[in-house]
Formats: sequence, structure tokens, C-alpha cells
Amino acid sequence: MHIIKFKNICLFFLLTLILAFVSACSSSSSSEGGGDEEVTLSISSHIDGNHSQFTKMVEPLMEEIEEETDGRITVDYHTGGALGKPSQDFDIASSGTADISIGQYGYTPNKFPLAGFNDLPFLGDSSVETTELAWDLYEEFPEFGEELEGTKVLWLFKIDPYQIFTTGKKVEDIDDVKNLKIRTPSDEGSQLLENLGANPVSMDIGDIYEGMNRGTIDGALLPASTVINYQLDEVTDYIIEGNFMTVGLYAVMNQDTWDNLSEEDQEVIDNLTGEEAALKAAEVYDADGEKGWEQVKEEDIEIYELDDQEKEELEEEFQPMYDDWINKMEGQGLPGQDIYDRAQEIIE
Repeated sequence: MHIIKFKNICLFFLLTLILAFVSACSSSSSSEGGGDEEVTLSISSHIDGNHSQFTKMVEPLMEEIEEETDGRITVDYHTGGALGKPSQDFDIASSGTADISIGQYGYTPNKFPLAGFNDLPFLGDSSVETTELAWDLYEEFPEFGEELEGTKVLWLFKIDPYQIFTTGKKVEDIDDVKNLKIRTPSDEGSQLLENLGANPVSMDIGDIYEGMNRGTIDGALLPASTVINYQLDEVTDYIIEGNFMTVGLYAVMNQDTWDNLSEEDQEVIDNLTGEEAALKAAEVYDADGEKGWEQVKEEDIEIYELDDQEKEELEEEFQPMYDDWINKMEGQGLPGQDIYDRAQEIIE
């Protein structure tokens, strides 16, 4: 009786060892060779699915990834804030609520203090130009990536330059924005508006149309691409064209999701994302911006364009913003001065 029980125990442990060995071999084969496992990646964003960033950039990119992985990777979209508010975009990815998230740093400024550099004034005159700057800084300063801990960075990009859109009161020069309630995209945007004497108002981009239409706000800091993607020309009477700032966005994947992909599929994604994807996203914004300007110039919207002298004067006026940002970063042990200095070198 005891001999039979002992044999059964030995057989149980032998079978356990065999199963563990087979499982390990299978896992090793899958990670090294890619395996045949199919994965559906969920993508979340506050950006609407009809936005050009999805129809002209994200969807074609994901179709290419599906093709290059022989259909092992497919995608499920949750756009327009279906899974959360714009301020929750990053947490949606880092927590695993969705596998991939596309969001804007400025909606959660305290979470990404270093990335606030992206929203400082006069860093460039196009989405491509400022995206190249942002990507160079990300690659040179690992601290930018550390702010996105818990995720795998897919690409980082910038929106086309922001102008001041207003409704109602006539705006003929920069002084006319004083005391107006202007929607801001970020803390840095708020400081910019305060320097101009305006009253910044925080508001999600999806609420701007109604805010300007009802008079809750007098205007907004906006890129020209919003004319194409949000029809904000319909509630705009005046635009001050100054390329005042741009804002930074991120596309990130949950780290565990990334780690669980096969090496073969990781390589496919790496080859199709990164700087290449960042510049494609930037090109889409610039193209929409050009179409937006063409459209407003055909409509009854008055445009006041700042000249070079006015921009130089404003840049001097905004210098305390750069200094404050540098001091704030240095106080947190972050390389604010080095980043600012390097950015100036790249711009020049």
C-alpha cells in the first residue's frame, strides 16, 4: 500500500516536471520566433476617431503593423474619450485599461513637469519643426522618458502652432486681448495669456465650440488645424496669427503589454513607430493647418498677423516664463538649464 502511494507521488512529480519543461520550451520558442499567438491591442484617446490623426496616421499605421505581423496583431479603437477624460489618457495606458493611449501632456501638467517645455512660447513655426526638436530632446535626455514610466514610448509629436481665436469683440492687435477670457491648453499657455493681460480658462478642446458660441469664453489659444477637425471657424470672428506656442502629445503602450509581445512583433512595431511615426503625425497636423488657413481666409474672419518686431518684443516679455520653468526644474533635480540651452542650439 505504501509502495503504491510512493509510486503515485513519484509519477505525479515526474508529470509535473515534464509539463513545466514543455511549457518552458513553448514559451521560449514563442518569444524567440514570434509564435502564432494573436493579440488585439486596444487604443484609447480623447481625440475623436474622425480626427485626421486617426484617419490619416494611426489607422494606416496600425494596418501596416497588422500586415507586417501576418495578422497576429489587430486593433480595437476607443476614441473620443470613450474610456476616460483627456486628463486620464496616460493613466489609461499605464494601468492597462487600454493597451495604447494617445494623449496631450498639458491636460495633466503636474504629472509631466519636464514635458511642459514643449508648451513654452516660440519654439518653432510648424508641427514638423517642433516635433523634430521634441524628439531630439527626448533622445538626448532620458529624464523625458522617465516621466512616462510604466509605458513603452511609441512616438511623441507636436500640434501645429497656436494662434488666438476670438469671437464678438473686435480684435485688431495684441493689446485687444486684455481682459478677455481665453481658453488655455496648458499651464504654460495660461502664463502666456496672463502676460498678454488675458484671463486664461481651462477647458477641454471638445467644449470650446460651445463655449465660444454661448459666450462663456471670448476665445481660445488654438492651432489652425482645429478649423478642419473641430469646425471652430464657425464660431470665430478674429484671429491673431503669431505662432505663439505648440503643445506636446504622446503615444504610449502599456509596459506589460509590450513585454508580452513576441520579439518578432516588437521588432515590427519598433521599425514602424519612433521618430518616423512622430514626423508622420506632425505632417498630418501641418497639412490640416494649411487647409485651415486656406479656409479661414475664404471666410469673413479678420486676421491680424504679428510682425517680426512684435514677436521679438513678446519673446523678451515671455523670457521670465523660460526662467521660471528652468528654476522649477532645477529645484526638482531635473536638467532644466541643460535642456533649454540644448534646445536653443538646435533651434539656431
